[in-house]
Amino acid sequence: MNIKIYCMRIHPLSDLGSDLLNIEKPGRYVGGEFGIYRKEDADFTMAIAFPDLYEIGMSNQAIRILYNHLNRIEGVSCDRVFCPAPDFEELLKKREIPLYTLDRGIPLYDLDMIGFSLGYELGITGVLTILQSGKIPVLKKERSEKDPIIIMGGPAVSNPSPYESFIDAFWIGEAENNFFKLVKVLRDHKKKGASKKDLLAILWDCKHIWMPGKTAVRSIYTTFGKNDRVVVPVFPVPNIKIVQDHGAVEIMRGCPNGCRFCHAGIWYRPMRQKDADAIVDEVKEFIQKGGYREITLSSLSSGDYQGIDELLFALNTTYKHRYISFQLPSLKVSSFSLPLLEQIAETRKSGLTFAVETPYQHWQWSLNKEVTCESVIAILKEAKNHGWRSAKFYFMIGLPVGDYEEGYEYNKEEEAIVDFITSIVRAVKMEIHINVGTFVPKPHTPYQWVAQISSSLAEGHL
Repeated sequence: MNIKIYCMRIHPLSDLGSDLLNIEKPGRYVGGEFGIYRKEDADFTMAIAFPDLYEIGMSNQAIRILYNHLNRIEGVSCDRVFCPAPDFEELLKKREIPLYTLDRGIPLYDLDMIGFSLGYELGITGVLTILQSGKIPVLKKERSEKDPIIIMGGPAVSNPSPYESFIDAFWIGEAENNFFKLVKVLRDHKKKGASKKDLLAILWDCKHIWMPGKTAVRSIYTTFGKNDRVVVPVFPVPNIKIVQDHGAVEIMRGCPNGCRFCHAGIWYRPMRQKDADAIVDEVKEFIQKGGYREITLSSLSSGDYQGIDELLFALNTTYKHRYISFQLPSLKVSSFSLPLLEQIAETRKSGLTFAVETPYQHWQWSLNKEVTCESVIAILKEAKNHGWRSAKFYFMIGLPVGDYEEGYEYNKEEEAIVDFITSIVRAVKMEIHINVGTFVPKPHTPYQWVAQISSSLAEGHL
């Protein structure tokens, strides 16, 4: 048996002491949450890393799925690590302490493998910060046999080549089932004394892994069927308030709408619905064990879940006497209906969200999207009658619409957005929140070759 003996453990409260009081949100770095795993004497030790702050990473569905399922594998210990904020990064440098895992305080360089989940391209800076703070060489060519294997997955690695200088191997596709089988294989070989080089050779042979030099890789997706009743655990429960401070239950993966700019709509094909009974079981877990009083039924376009009205009715009937509220964070305008509106208004009324993207109807049609001003006004008027007082709108600038080939400035997108919102405010007189982002061309989408708007022009628009 090849059990790793750790020569050092980091204990934040004793090793950093009162210095923790001088940094923002020290709860990010002390661990000890309700529901964590602490598996000692494992044959294969790894960490799931999210390249952003604790409160963002602990809101991430993939992190919870990976953490819980990997720790259910006998002989495998999977810890967590998040990107340190600049003040904590500086404190670690000052005290000459490496970044460590939250559950067991293991220095990152002492693990067998670190798995990064990269959801968006700019997260790569967080990846490099985690490696550097963990005393692991940033460039893979500078790492030795003693350094952990660095593997990365997630939507942002559908084109992995920009990151190949830093990452040993890339998992292409969704992780459930097949990735866990791969980790079992790595565990078994490590237990028999396999070296890092041996384990990398196993990764090379995996058909779902891409590494520089491989010419073929097969993406993998997870099936949701009637017999799939695996309940995603709620744990760990965060120590501090996180970005999405409520229970999130995935009801569907993928999207039927096919917006031409949307990478997630491509990455998560085909659309799959989770069985309603499994959803009910997960909701119960979040309420009974996690103590949550607000539950998000999460997916790319929640209103397209077949039977969403019946599902919400059943959940409201079960939990409304306990003042549990349910929200659908991603609804397209055409899926709004009076029964659906009444169901999500049953207990507490969270804000309504509209992903408009671009205001003019002929621009929307070119994106394979339709969110007319008139339909939004009709929905908001009905929502106001049911007690809603606010709504949020998402827009993007720099989309390939209108006269963009002559220059994005010709479209005057900012003026069009203001006109769209002004019309809505005048008609419904509600509190309106607006989020404006910049369009980023994504690999494998119809717009992957479109030129991105310049930073100077984007700042001018905003």
